[in-house]
Amino acid sequence: MPRYCITLIEYQTLLDTTDVYVEAETPKAAARVALDGVSDETETNGERHVSLPDGQCGVLDPDEVAECEIVAEVRDHPAGGILGRFGPSRMLDLSLTECREVLAVLAAIADGTFSEARHSACQRLHAQLSELAS
Repeated sequence: MPRYCITLIEYQTLLDTTDVYVEAETPKAAARVALDGVSDETETNGERHVSLPDGQCGVLDPDEVAECEIVAEVRDHPAGGILGRFGPSRMLDLSLTECREVLAVLAAIADGTFSEARHSACQRLHAQLSELAS
């Protein structure tokens, strides 16, 4: 029987909120204005400042654990190659290339031109969604 190395990984999602008000053509455009106003840097005290072009300000200082997930990453022993990640998780574990492939598949399905060319990215997404749904 094969022997595997299992790494258990815990993810915690911290929560805080701040409200701002934006006038825009679409909800997506309004969200983009708000997201663009969030500082890339977190202060040493844990605060992240929000500053919109119209002068509105806010602060995000997450300290409440909103969600906790534990997944198992399985590696070949002794080689160490990752064989899979198991357990329900909302953390989408796809590379940028895989995300683009899945987006192309979804667009192709929507317009009726799906092909099998992006099968491996779909298999990974299917595995993750299956774990989440179980």
